[in-house]
Amino acid sequence: MELDKLRYFKRIAELENISKVAKEVNIAQSALSRMLKSLEDEIALKSGQVSNTVSISMLAATRLLPNMVIG
Repeated sequence: MELDKLRYFKRIAELENISKVAKEVNIAQSALSRMLKSLEDEIALKSGQVSNTVSISMLAATRLLPNMVIG
């Protein structure tokens, strides 16, 4: 898991808007979406949870974001 992915994930969860984060970090929205999907896949594989109805990133955001400290 790359630290940049976590930083972007944290910012997306804070702003709840991938487009704004893409502009903020100067990355194409499609590239940022792929990074988020990659992170979702990593989280799902490690946690053993895969859901078609609940976005893993939103579930993770509600559980992880309050405790995330990324330097």
